[in-house]
Amino acid sequence: MNKLIISLLIIGLYACHGPEKKTDKKNPQKMNIIMFLVDDMGWQDCSEPMWDRETELNRKYHTPNIERLADQGMKFTQAYACAICSPT
Repeated sequence: MNKLIISLLIIGLYACHGPEKKTDKKNPQKMNIIMFLVDDMGWQDCSEPMWDRETELNRKYHTPNIERLADQGMKFTQAYACAICSPT
């Protein structure tokens, strides 16, 4: 629970005070933040590795949109619930 709270705080601080993109003053752009909170999805249940290397199960699944989002953004990999059946 503490890791989740810390991760959410980091996302919030980054959104408020993170690096700004250089944009034209007539056309300012704001950062987009997408956060996925998925229940009953394991850390190997998509083709994007949520670890330091790819596993056999990562090769089994095909999730190109998750891969694209991870390539273009930031990926947090340390926010997991207990290994028991508990509500998210």
